[in-house]
Amino acid sequence: MKSLRAFLLGVAVFSLCAPLAQAQGYVESDGGLYWSARGGLSQVRNLAVWSWAGYDAEYDETVNPPVLIEPGLNDHIEYRSLELDYGYVVGAAIGYTLDYPDSVADLRFELEGIYRKNDDGQINSQWWPTSDNPDSISLYYETVPVIGSLEVRSAMFNVLVDFRTPTRIVPYLGVGAGLSQIVAEGYTLDLNRFVVGEGYPQYFDEEIYALSWQAIAGVGYKLSPGAMLTLEFRYFRLAADRWSELFQTDELRDITFEDWSMGVRFTF
Repeated sequence: MKSLRAFLLGVAVFSLCAPLAQAQGYVESDGGLYWSARGGLSQVRNLAVWSWAGYDAEYDETVNPPVLIEPGLNDHIEYRSLELDYGYVVGAAIGYTLDYPDSVADLRFELEGIYRKNDDGQINSQWWPTSDNPDSISLYYETVPVIGSLEVRSAMFNVLVDFRTPTRIVPYLGVGAGLSQIVAEGYTLDLNRFVVGEGYPQYFDEEIYALSWQAIAGVGYKLSPGAMLTLEFRYFRLAADRWSELFQTDELRDITFEDWSMGVRFTF
């Protein structure tokens, strides 16, 4: 939801700036070949939902009445959210701006390399029982520490639109698609899964390649002809279904990467 609000904010900026540009004239745009670099904060989130079966209680039936040895576990639906600590993101791109003097906007194409890294975090689980077996227990809430790191390397092709204004401020919107490598290593201290016999701690060490896409909303400030400072928001998603031990889901497309960054752009 936060990312959607940021994207809509970018659209609102354009709707305000475009009429001003038409009424008052444009500041000359910078067309041609350019390179850019940026860096900032990155956040990773995921929500997974699934059902899993419990088991019946165990009794010692050699005595009368039977004695309970181990309580059973009710069937559950689990709502599991993962949030890693804020990490960092850096990126660099080379591109080309198509200058349209009689238009309210210019079009840009670029090739970009991105590196993100986040360390540690936690998983919050809510367990809702779907049955009420006699002599069975129900799990309700659990906070699981995540110790380790997540690295994402991406190669993206972006298409962006720079909106002209009568000032040095240049709002822009864009989308991109490409390929990403995810490397995750560490462990989770998931006590509930230890109770049901799945091991403690749970280790993850995985390398995943997946198609990816991103939405971009930003604003630039012209320092001089050919030089610009930028502030932007990126909403990044994967486009693949594959099981991940870290995210505990087989729908990687549900994982969201959000970052805020500052950068520079220089036109040759």
